[in-house]
Amino acid sequence: MDTEIYYFTGTGNSFNIAKILSKQLGAKLIPIASIINKDKINSSAKKIGIVFPVYFNEIPGIIRKFVEKLKNLENKYIFGVATYGGGGSNSTKQLKELIKKQGGRLKGCFGIQMPQNSWKKPYENKEKILKNSEKRIKILKKYVLAEKEKNSFSSPISEFISIFFKGLMKKLVMDHLTKITNSEPGEEMWKLINISDKEFKVNSKCIGCGNCAKVCPVNNIKMENKKPKWKNKCEGCLACYNFCPVKAIEGGFAQKGFYYLHPNIKESDMVNQKTIKNN
Repeated sequence: MDTEIYYFTGTGNSFNIAKILSKQLGAKLIPIASIINKDKINSSAKKIGIVFPVYFNEIPGIIRKFVEKLKNLENKYIFGVATYGGGGSNSTKQLKELIKKQGGRLKGCFGIQMPQNSWKKPYENKEKILKNSEKRIKILKKYVLAEKEKNSFSSPISEFISIFFKGLMKKLVMDHLTKITNSEPGEEMWKLINISDKEFKVNSKCIGCGNCAKVCPVNNIKMENKKPKWKNKCEGCLACYNFCPVKAIEGGFAQKGFYYLHPNIKESDMVNQKTIKNN
């Protein structure tokens, strides 16, 4: 197939964007979680798209690992689509550098603002944001079909705020991660996020259904005595937290009592993300 779109998702924002985009481009849709354990990932497509959520203005660790395994990137039109609730231009800069190391070049950098999935954002109009995201896909599609180079984010105001507060926010996040993981200062953020699941726990509401383990895209949860146990390779995607049917999981970065799932995401979509049958 001429175009392949790889995606990673935790609460459905990136999945929905990747799904719509793949249909409009006639592209092959491939969940990154289903192939991340391969030693090498060799794509024969002429165009490669990578759709991912932004965590604290950076790319998730799984995206970093995925790109480091990509081969045969020369002379391809490679584009990244970052979904974010605040800002995310730094994430595409990181993606650009990683792809360059693999012998390729990120020619399209696109940002699509989506509803915030970890804390309540004042005055956020989710319905409006979701409608605007679909309009954004149509614009993105034109650039990809024409193989034009573009570096664009949908909300200049959000980006300005993100850049302004980036240093402060990162320090606060890093200080928190370092503290809860008992790590030495200076560790990379994505590595700290991997072991930040030490903060997760379940309360008395837990019914031992195992739903959290089923939806975890990186198989980071195992059930022991009908209780989840996190295995310290967390991506911070909050799938387990938001998909819990009785809201029994506590901790992590999500605001207490705040939950979010994209209206088009299903539990089966999360389970299928870990299999090859989508590609």
